[in-house]
Amino acid sequence: MRKFIVLCLPLMLAGCGSVSGSGGPFVDQKVIRDKTVFVARIADPISTDEEIILGSGNAASAAVAESLREHGVRVTRFPNDDNSGYTLTTAITHWEHHATEWNFVPDVVAMSMRLVDDKSGAIVAVANSKVVGSSIQFFPQEVDRLLPDAVEDSVTRLYGPRP
Repeated sequence: MRKFIVLCLPLMLAGCGSVSGSGGPFVDQKVIRDKTVFVARIADPISTDEEIILGSGNAASAAVAESLREHGVRVTRFPNDDNSGYTLTTAITHWEHHATEWNFVPDVVAMSMRLVDDKSGAIVAVANSKVVGSSIQFFPQEVDRLLPDAVEDSVTRLYGPRP
């Protein structure tokens, strides 16, 4: 039994990571789930190595739209002409990739979201999320594997748990 635990421990640790963040609706604001949301284009981030991570902004936009739909929110592809909805702006604020399988330094991704009421222009809610990958990996992995967790955490902070 002891050998089994010793052999399984690295496999269990390999999937571990942490998600942290803050935010939610402002005290004087209420997020209305029935309002349509336009997801603004997300810029490709620049990594800590000063490289532009091409395509990651598009991947993040798709993940944000999908997460909103899973939370029961209607997503539109174009800004709301009648000012009846929200605009969600998102920025990937940190993108850090390491050869974790060799140096045990985890990958990190962080993002911030801002939900703006189209009619009043008021910021209704904000969310910040940071995902730190595992310090133990047995094979190379990309940082973008952390994006879905960061997106889900941020959208949950804005809209609450899935219905």
